Amino acid sequence: MRKYLSENEPPQYAPRPKRPDILDPYKDFITVRLKDGVWNAVVLMRELKARGYSGQYTAIKDYLRPRRQQAHAAAVRRFETPPGKQAQVDWASSATSPMRMETGSRSTAS
Repeated sequence: MRKYLSENEPPQYAPRPKRPDILDPYKDFITVRLKDGVWNAVVLMRELKARGYSGQYTAIKDYLRPRRQQAHAAAVRRFETPPGKQAQVDWASSATSPMRMETGSRSTAS
């Protein structure tokens, strides 16, 4: 207490250094697998265990969660094209035909 009372300014604290994460040695491998399209935490857990990972499943899930949100946001990004450059067609099939083949007249719902 005397130490702080004798100083003219309050003490300045620096942020604590980040603790190493158990996934740090495997993050490069996970990044490659995500680029390959493997987003399933169970599959990644199995592959990491084969590489010597000794951590828990929740560490992998917690690591994937923000990356999944980023990937989803990028996947639904809209783009606009000028008129005449792009077209869209919706197809549908029906068990009953709207036209009767033998008469050529429209069928009515009964």
